[in-house]
Amino acid sequence: MELKKLFKYFVFRGAVYYTMLSAFIMIVNSLLSSGTSQKVIVTSQFWYILLFSYIMALGAALRKISSISKAIGWLLHAICYIGGFFLFVMLCAVPFAVSCVLTAIFAVFYAVFAFVIAKLERVSAQRNANEKSTIHKGKKNKVSKNNQETYKSMFS
Repeated sequence: MELKKLFKYFVFRGAVYYTMLSAFIMIVNSLLSSGTSQKVIVTSQFWYILLFSYIMALGAALRKISSISKAIGWLLHAICYIGGFFLFVMLCAVPFAVSCVLTAIFAVFYAVFAFVIAKLERVSAQRNANEKSTIHKGKKNKVSKNNQETYKSMFS
Protein backbone atom coordinates (compact mmCIF):
# COMPACT_ATOMS: atom_id res chain seq x y z
CA MET A 1 0.00 0.00 0.00
CA GLU A 2 2.80 2.43 0.82
CA LEU A 3 4.42 1.75 -2.55
CA LYS A 4 1.17 2.66 -4.31
CA LYS A 5 0.91 5.95 -2.38
CA LEU A 6 4.57 6.69 -3.07
CA PHE A 7 4.09 6.11 -6.80
CA LYS A 8 1.02 8.40 -6.87
CA TYR A 9 3.02 11.04 -4.99
CA PHE A 10 5.87 10.70 -7.50
CA VAL A 11 3.59 11.06 -10.55
CA PHE A 12 1.62 13.95 -9.04
CA ARG A 13 4.74 15.83 -7.92
CA GLY A 14 6.39 15.37 -11.34
CA ALA A 15 3.31 16.68 -13.12
CA VAL A 16 3.14 19.73 -10.85
CA TYR A 17 6.83 20.49 -11.34
CA TYR A 18 6.54 20.09 -15.11
CA THR A 19 3.55 22.40 -15.29
CA MET A 20 5.19 25.06 -13.15
CA LEU A 21 8.53 24.96 -14.97
CA SER A 22 6.91 24.96 -18.42
CA ALA A 23 4.68 27.88 -17.52
CA PHE A 24 7.60 29.81 -16.04
CA ILE A 25 9.77 29.26 -19.12
CA MET A 26 6.91 30.19 -21.47
CA ILE A 27 6.20 33.40 -19.54
CA VAL A 28 9.86 34.41 -19.42
CA ASN A 29 10.24 33.58 -23.12
CA SER A 30 7.19 35.66 -23.98
CA LEU A 31 8.42 38.64 -21.95
CA LEU A 32 11.95 38.56 -23.35
CA SER A 33 11.10 38.09 -27.00
CA SER A 34 10.21 41.14 -29.03
CA GLY A 35 6.80 41.40 -30.68
CA THR A 36 8.19 41.27 -34.21
CA SER A 37 10.48 38.28 -33.73
CA GLN A 38 9.42 34.86 -34.82
CA LYS A 39 8.44 32.66 -31.87
CA VAL A 40 9.38 29.01 -32.08
CA ILE A 41 8.78 26.38 -29.44
CA VAL A 42 11.65 23.92 -29.25
CA THR A 43 10.19 20.53 -28.41
CA SER A 44 13.42 19.05 -27.10
CA GLN A 45 13.59 21.63 -24.31
CA PHE A 46 10.20 20.52 -23.02
CA TRP A 47 11.42 16.92 -22.96
CA TYR A 48 14.37 18.11 -20.88
CA ILE A 49 12.00 19.95 -18.55
CA LEU A 50 9.93 16.77 -18.22
CA LEU A 51 13.06 14.78 -17.35
CA PHE A 52 14.16 17.38 -14.79
CA SER A 53 10.67 17.49 -13.27
CA TYR A 54 10.56 13.76 -12.70
CA ILE A 55 14.12 13.67 -11.35
CA MET A 56 13.01 16.26 -8.78
CA ALA A 57 9.86 14.23 -8.10
CA LEU A 58 12.04 11.18 -7.52
CA GLY A 59 14.03 13.14 -4.94
CA ALA A 60 10.84 14.24 -3.20
CA ALA A 61 9.49 10.68 -3.19
CA LEU A 62 12.75 9.26 -1.83
CA ARG A 63 12.66 11.76 1.02
CA LYS A 64 9.16 10.57 1.97
CA ILE A 65 10.17 6.92 2.40
CA SER A 66 9.81 6.16 6.10
CA SER A 67 12.23 3.21 6.15
CA ILE A 68 15.30 5.37 5.48
CA SER A 69 16.74 7.92 7.87
CA LYS A 70 15.89 11.58 7.47
CA ALA A 71 19.51 12.51 6.80
CA ILE A 72 19.84 10.01 3.96
CA GLY A 73 16.45 11.12 2.64
CA TRP A 74 17.62 14.73 2.52
CA LEU A 75 20.91 13.67 0.91
CA LEU A 76 19.09 11.78 -1.85
CA HIS A 77 16.74 14.72 -2.25
CA ALA A 78 19.67 17.12 -2.69
CA ILE A 79 21.43 14.81 -5.15
CA CYS A 80 18.29 14.52 -7.27
CA TYR A 81 17.52 18.24 -7.27
CA ILE A 82 21.06 19.56 -7.77
CA GLY A 83 22.17 16.73 -10.05
CA GLY A 84 18.95 16.99 -12.05
CA PHE A 85 19.47 20.71 -12.48
CA PHE A 86 23.04 20.16 -13.68
CA LEU A 87 21.84 17.52 -16.16
CA PHE A 88 19.08 19.82 -17.38
CA VAL A 89 21.47 22.71 -17.95
CA MET A 90 23.97 20.47 -19.73
CA LEU A 91 21.26 19.02 -21.98
CA CYS A 92 20.26 22.56 -22.96
CA ALA A 93 23.74 22.93 -24.53
CA VAL A 94 25.08 25.37 -21.96
CA PRO A 95 28.91 25.31 -21.73
CA PHE A 96 30.35 23.24 -18.89
CA ALA A 97 31.82 26.16 -16.92
CA VAL A 98 28.56 28.11 -17.07
CA SER A 99 26.65 24.97 -16.08
CA CYS A 100 28.84 24.58 -13.01
CA VAL A 101 28.30 28.20 -11.98
CA LEU A 102 24.53 27.94 -12.50
CA THR A 103 24.44 24.69 -10.55
CA ALA A 104 26.38 26.28 -7.68
CA ILE A 105 23.89 29.15 -7.57
CA PHE A 106 21.01 26.67 -7.68
CA ALA A 107 22.64 24.67 -4.86
CA VAL A 108 22.80 27.76 -2.64
CA PHE A 109 19.10 28.50 -3.20
CA TYR A 110 18.31 24.82 -2.66
CA ALA A 111 20.21 24.80 0.65
CA VAL A 112 18.31 27.84 1.92
CA PHE A 113 14.91 26.45 0.97
CA ALA A 114 15.74 22.96 2.28
CA PHE A 115 16.86 24.41 5.61
CA VAL A 116 13.65 26.41 5.96
CA ILE A 117 11.50 23.41 5.04
CA ALA A 118 13.35 21.15 7.48
CA LYS A 119 12.87 23.69 10.29
CA LEU A 120 9.17 24.04 9.51
CA GLU A 121 8.74 20.27 9.49
CA ARG A 122 10.53 19.95 12.83
CA VAL A 123 8.36 22.65 14.42
CA SER A 124 5.24 21.04 13.01
CA ALA A 125 6.25 17.62 14.33
CA GLN A 126 6.92 19.06 17.80
CA ARG A 127 3.57 20.84 17.78
CA ASN A 128 1.78 17.63 16.79
CA ALA A 129 3.58 15.69 19.52
CA ASN A 130 2.59 18.30 22.11
CA GLU A 131 -1.03 18.22 20.99
CA LYS A 132 -1.12 14.41 21.19
CA SER A 133 0.36 14.40 24.69
CA THR A 134 -2.18 17.03 25.79
CA ILE A 135 -5.04 14.97 24.39
CA HIS A 136 -3.81 11.82 26.14
CA LYS A 137 -3.46 13.66 29.45
CA GLY A 138 -6.98 15.05 29.09
CA LYS A 139 -8.40 11.59 28.43
CA LYS A 140 -6.63 10.11 31.46
CA ASN A 141 -8.03 12.84 33.72
CA LYS A 142 -11.54 12.30 32.43
CA VAL A 143 -11.33 8.56 32.97
CA SER A 144 -10.07 8.93 36.52
CA LYS A 145 -12.80 11.44 37.36
CA ASN A 146 -15.46 9.10 36.00
CA ASN A 147 -14.15 6.23 38.10
CA GLN A 148 -14.16 8.29 41.30
CA GLU A 149 -17.62 9.82 40.95
CA THR A 150 -20.64 7.56 40.77
CA TYR A 151 -24.05 8.65 39.61
CA LYS A 152 -26.51 9.58 42.36
CA SER A 153 -30.12 10.04 41.43
CA MET A 154 -31.68 13.21 42.75
CA PHE A 155 -35.17 11.68 42.75
CA SER A 156 -34.60 8.70 44.99
